[in-house]
Amino acid sequence: MPKVKVIREGVTLQGAEVEVGREIELSEKSAAALIAEGFAEGDVEGAEVEPPQNKPPEDETEKARRALADQYNLEDGGSKPGIKEAAQAAGVDFPFDAKKSDIIEAVIAQGKADELLK
Repeated sequence: MPKVKVIREGVTLQGAEVEVGREIELSEKSAAALIAEGFAEGDVEGAEVEPPQNKPPEDETEKARRALADQYNLEDGGSKPGIKEAAQAAGVDFPFDAKKSDIIEAVIAQGKADELLK
C-alpha cells in the first residue's frame, strides 16, 4: 500500500482528523484520490496532482454546517439525536415548522454551534 503525506486540512482516517504533514498508508485508490484532490502528495500511479490553491479551504461556518447535519436528525428517534430538541434546549429561536437546514442555519447564526457539537 502506498504512503502519502497530508498537505492540507480536511483528511480523516478511521474517524479522526489527520494532522497536516503526517504520512499515512492507504489503498492505491484512496491515495490517488487524495493526491488528485490536492489533500496529499506522494508517488501513486494514476493520480494527477491538482495544486491545493485551486480549492479554497473550507471555512469554519461550512465545517459547522456539515458537522451539525452529520450529527443530528431533524427530531429525536433513530440512531441520531434530534437537532430540533437540542437547539430548543440551547435556546435557539426558529419557526415551529423549520426544516433541518433552517435550524442548522439558526444554530450557527445565533452562535450555538459549538454548544451542540460534541
